[in-house]
This record gives sequence, structure tokens and C-alpha cells, in this order.
Amino acid sequence: MNLTRAIVLFLAASMSVTCAGGSTGGVEYPANEQAFDAGALPSITDFISDAKSGDGTIRAQLISGAPPISRNPAPALTVAAGGFTIAGGSKIVGLNAGSSTFSRVLLKVNGATDYYELTGLPDANYNTIVFTIPQNARPSFTAGVAVSAGPTDPIGPYVPIGVSLTPVGLGDVQVSLAFDVANDIDLHLVQPDAISGLAGGFEIYYGATVDNNTGGKLDLDSNAGCSIDGKNNENITFQAGTPLHGEYVVRVDNWKACTPARVNYVVTVNVKGQPTQTFVGMFPDTDPGDRGGATAGVEVTRFTY
Repeated sequence: MNLTRAIVLFLAASMSVTCAGGSTGGVEYPANEQAFDAGALPSITDFISDAKSGDGTIRAQLISGAPPISRNPAPALTVAAGGFTIAGGSKIVGLNAGSSTFSRVLLKVNGATDYYELTGLPDANYNTIVFTIPQNARPSFTAGVAVSAGPTDPIGPYVPIGVSLTPVGLGDVQVSLAFDVANDIDLHLVQPDAISGLAGGFEIYYGATVDNNTGGKLDLDSNAGCSIDGKNNENITFQAGTPLHGEYVVRVDNWKACTPARVNYVVTVNVKGQPTQTFVGMFPDTDPGDRGGATAGVEVTRFTY
């Protein structure tokens, strides 16, 4: 190889490394992006398997490449993302842009090869989004969220969302509930009848937390009797048991409005061999709660295992 050709190859390799660490396809990484070897970069789906609008009507698009860099001081966000975050569950995030309005949201994880984009949200200064965590997610990571007025407008600063997963039971059947207000919201799961396979068997909820026959268990309960714990999550797992085959019914009950306010909630259903499903709903600020026991609540979904 002659000297001139060697110099050209060296410069090309150097430019390639700079591109991988600084920009891809003309779109720059934000300043806080970490530099990774390109062969080791994860997908955002390793951390967040799906994202959608808070009302469930708009699903985020997964876009390959680095997210666009923020060069604009606005719209600046205040992010509300309280409560626990669990593997196999979902998280409700409130986005407040103050005096600005937005209809587009970008969601990223530092160092990932792709990102989520939601467009067509109501043009408002406040929206909620929901993102879902896979069962095999890493125990901690940092997501970032930014917004813009429209699909082609400059985006505001990325706001970090630190995610540390609270350990819960997973298993072949896992059903979880997350909500955004510290009220006593309860998760109920009706199992199949052991003979017919139709829904109507043992009901797992706060009043019957363990089924000794199947090993189904409510292993995370929150804000019981308005004793506020800040978890705002509930989880039912069969990790230590054997779920029955047949039809299951999921219900969510507003047991008591500890603080009168609208409550947004999301139910996440993980069934082995099936895509993860999420279902959103809400209780209005006029609902005081029913202090319900078995059979209480609104039916959210049915699924088969």
C-alpha cells in the first residue's frame, strides 16, 4: 500500500469514528449522549418497549438513529413521573410546558440507537404519555423527554427521567397497574375456573392476596386505606406458581379518593408467548370511591393463557 492511500484510509476511519460518536445522518446527539462502540449500542426497546399518548389513541413511532439535538430554550418542560417503576409494568408521565403549547414528544434513552416520537397530540401546554418497561429491562437507566410545537418545529431541552426498577414478581402471567395520583386504586384479577376454563375462579385482590392452588399473588399493593406510600403501583404475579389455562378478567377499582382529583391509570398485561398489552383509563375527580371488595371495579380487559 502506498503512503498516499494509507493516509486517505486513516482519515476516512477517523471521520467514521467521529460520526459515530457525534452525529448520524446529519442529526447530532444531544450533548449528554454517551459515546459507545457502535457494535454495542442497545435499542431503546431494551429499556422501553412501547410508548403512547395518555389516552391511548396515539402510539409512538420507533425511529432509527440518534434523536435530534435540542438547540432551543423552549418549550421548556416540567415533568411529573412519580411513583414506583416496575419491570413488566408501565409508567404515566405528565408533561407541562407552562406558557407554551406542544403536540410532539420525543422520548430517548442515552446511548440507544433509536428513539420514540409521538405526533398529533392535542395542541396544549399539558399532555400525558405512557411508556412500558419490558420484563427483562435493565434495573436502572435514564430516559429523556422533549417536546415541540409541531412536527417540524425546534424541540425544547431534554428533561431527564431517572428510572430505577422496583423488584416485583414476573412469570408467565403478570398483570400490573400504575396510576398518577396517590389514591387507593386496586387491581383485581379473576382467574379461570379450574374445570371449565372460563373466567369465574379465584379472585386475587387486596382481600385475597394469594391463591395457594395456583401460586398467584398480589405482591405489590399501594396506598391501602389511604395510608399513602408513594408506590402508585400494584402487581399480580405467578412467578412462584403455575397459572391455570383459560380466561382471565382484569378489573380496576377506585376504592377511595384520598385526594379528590382525576386519576389516570394504565394496566399492563404480560402473557408468555403473546405481545404485551396496555390499557388506559381514568376515574373523574367527582368519583369518591366505593370501598369495594371482591367483584368491585370496572372491567378493563379479558385475556386467555
